[in-house]
Amino acid sequence: MVSVIIPVYNRINTLRRCVESLLNQTYKDIEIILVDDESTDSTDVLCDELSKEDSRVKSMHVEGDGVADTRNRGIAVAQGEYLTFVDSDDYVEPAYIEKLLAAINEEGCIMAMCNCIDVRGGGRKECIFPGNGKREIKAFLEDAMYCRANGGTCWAKIYKRDLVKHMFRKYNYNEDLFFVFDYLLECELSGESAYINMVPDCLYYYSPVENSISVVKTTSDLMDVINVCLSIKDICKEKCPDILIFAEALLLNNAFFSYLNSKSDKSSEGVSLREKAVSVINEYRGRVIKDKKATFKTRMACFMSYISMGLLSCFYGMIK
Repeated sequence: MVSVIIPVYNRINTLRRCVESLLNQTYKDIEIILVDDESTDSTDVLCDELSKEDSRVKSMHVEGDGVADTRNRGIAVAQGEYLTFVDSDDYVEPAYIEKLLAAINEEGCIMAMCNCIDVRGGGRKECIFPGNGKREIKAFLEDAMYCRANGGTCWAKIYKRDLVKHMFRKYNYNEDLFFVFDYLLECELSGESAYINMVPDCLYYYSPVENSISVVKTTSDLMDVINVCLSIKDICKEKCPDILIFAEALLLNNAFFSYLNSKSDKSSEGVSLREKAVSVINEYRGRVIKDKKATFKTRMACFMSYISMGLLSCFYGMIK
């Protein structure tokens, strides 16, 4: 069985589409766990209605502490041998589970993932992760942590339940990056050959709406972005130093991101966030600017930060 965990909060207009895309899967042995975190727009009622319409849908109502806690509640009750996560404003192709399940069951594979389509605002942009077929964990982490592609989301992937050693850490933003990192690092350190199997098809539709958990960038969220990356860097330094340079590039990229996205916040919290971001930038830019594996954008941002953070603010968005 595959357990599909969907954290839910105020998604009355998108939840049914999400759930129906899962009920219409070509692979039928699934359970869909809806974890509603005190919705105020009747989404909680819809969760119960959906569970009555199909026995594969389970409805839970919790007083949660953010999306990380909500996903953890779902993991705790999951009955499947495999886990996959879908956000309640997104939806999937009918073969989503069938193809990911076939991929993860190939020899040596501990995770499988597919590509996705960003359909925000009525658009349609394919988001393609580098490589097809089996990839070693370090090669995958290199691409993800150097921000060559978005591999840090928990959705559009399938995991083996018995290999999940860490739950989601309680951050409001980037919590899924930490979950994926924890999962893969534990598998890498096990000493056994382990691969991520890349399914080339676009099977997941990314469709965040206003106030989505995946797009909100409050000052608190942006502080989480930096703190998550600092924690990942510290874990790499202790347990897997040969990928520490990957983690430093990830940290630096997210420090730039947090600094630039907090410029409009003139509160003491905003000032504190930017001071922390600048401290990180000052500490790590010297190493990352010399790292030829880092992206051109990252290295140029390092160069501009030496001249002026104002220059960085003006031109960062123009760098490809």
